[in-house]
Amino acid sequence: MMEKPGFSKTNTKPKSCRPKTSAKFYKIFMSKCMVIAKLPNAGLGNKMFVWARALIYSQRKNCPLQIFGLNRIHIGPFLRKEKVKRFYLGQFKFSLNLPELLQFCAKYFFSSKYYEPSFATIDQSKNGLFIFSKIPAWSDYFQVVRDHREFLKKEFPKLLSERTSNKLKKIPAPVIACHIRCGDFRMLRENEVFKNVGGVRTPLEYFINTIRTLRSVAGKNLSVTVFSDGNEDELNAVMALEKVTLFSPQEDVVDLLVMSKAEYIITSAGSTFSEWAGFLSNAEIILHPDHIHTRIRIEEDLFEGSIEVFQKYKEQEIEQTIPKL
Repeated sequence: MMEKPGFSKTNTKPKSCRPKTSAKFYKIFMSKCMVIAKLPNAGLGNKMFVWARALIYSQRKNCPLQIFGLNRIHIGPFLRKEKVKRFYLGQFKFSLNLPELLQFCAKYFFSSKYYEPSFATIDQSKNGLFIFSKIPAWSDYFQVVRDHREFLKKEFPKLLSERTSNKLKKIPAPVIACHIRCGDFRMLRENEVFKNVGGVRTPLEYFINTIRTLRSVAGKNLSVTVFSDGNEDELNAVMALEKVTLFSPQEDVVDLLVMSKAEYIITSAGSTFSEWAGFLSNAEIILHPDHIHTRIRIEEDLFEGSIEVFQKYKEQEIEQTIPKL
């Protein structure tokens, strides 16, 4: 029996109707892995943990990275009438890579999905979608991340839009950057113990005492730049000190990176925003003694600790530089 043109015993479809998907196309869109950073509905600091872990994994796995959720609108800051709205549109590059998006769609529907994959053992032969979306535990936010600090310091600026990068170049570095988190952080309630609670504003008296001690250790009236999402009337006690200025709010990422240029960074307890500023810097970081958990940076020679420990640390430095008679 003669076969009709365009037909065979193993394929009853006309040649013109066969799928045109080649083996190469199939390999690109179905066999390779992809890493996804599904950023949480949170502030910039918490988003950066998910981005960083996903980026590190993608590098070690040699897979492309796609970031989702960077430009999500947060309703909470608008409802609470906060000064900072946590809206990042225009602060970062938005690059639509069609092949990678098609690859993502193919993998989402047809490939295996691995959520929060382990960094302990990475199987290079395993393909699929590797998804990061969780913020690490507060007891060690920078686990995994701290080991790749230099890499992340180089990679983070690559995310910035040209407008944001140009804006950063025009802003001078502060001497002391003091971050006072207000916004969604509440006031400490009566009978509450500060070290036992989270999401609470660091008392202004702490910032005042820390600034005075830093100046005393330095032996001069160092200038202080305050970075805050609070209103001026909430910051009056700190702003009343000499040579203290309130940084005019820019974009969130600009504020964070300007802070990272400082010589000293005073963080707000429980704020990952100021901790990330410290992570990206070589500054001496002053942390509230009630909320010190693990190191932010891996380098032991970069100071991180309470103002009391810092004072002793500097005294020892001075003693070591004095020649023995």
